[in-house]
Amino acid sequence: VLYMWKGKARGINNKGSKQLKSGRRGPDEQKVHDTQKPLDLLAYYVENSTNPGDLVLAPYAGSGSTLIAAARAGRRAIGFEVDPKRFRVACDNISDHLSR
Repeated sequence: VLYMWKGKARGINNKGSKQLKSGRRGPDEQKVHDTQKPLDLLAYYVENSTNPGDLVLAPYAGSGSTLIAAARAGRRAIGFEVDPKRFRVACDNISDHLSR
């Protein structure tokens, strides 16, 4: 996982956080990509490193999990996926999760 900011460096939101207590796939999460991360893990990263309205970039969108976590947290998000098959999987996964 890589955190990057444009402009002046800034800290994380919860400075006392040292480890994530949960990082398991939820019961409603179907694995659709070989390197897919659990949504609660990505939500933790997104919420701890950005503020509502910030832009989250997912340069390798894969299954779209980072984009889903960002949207649920009230962040704007942009993702890229060069593989057309994986792009379709990501689009379907995002659509499915955000329509709930």
